[in-house]
Amino acid sequence: MKLLKLSVVFMGLLIIIATTVVIVTVFNRWGVQENRLGTQSVEKSVAPFQSEIMLPSEAKIVSREIGEGKMILGLDLSAGKQGFLIIDITTGKKIGLIEFRR
Repeated sequence: MKLLKLSVVFMGLLIIIATTVVIVTVFNRWGVQENRLGTQSVEKSVAPFQSEIMLPSEAKIVSREIGEGKMILGLDLSAGKQGFLIIDITTGKKIGLIEFRR
């Protein structure tokens, strides 16, 4: 009987501790995301700029994605090739071109 009471108390303490850990973890991650978003908007604020990037000849832009400081343009290139043009949003400079062949 004494062992049963001890195990019930022990399990109750484990439940309380686990619940506290989960609540603290969720609260901390929520605070970090808010801080990260606020920090990004402040740090990534740069002066306006104008940039000119040359597309490969006969290339057509078929898609675009923006995220993590980069813009990725999906391109239909000549001769049945496809590719991605990667541009740094903060500087407006071309990072690279990835070509795919069929």
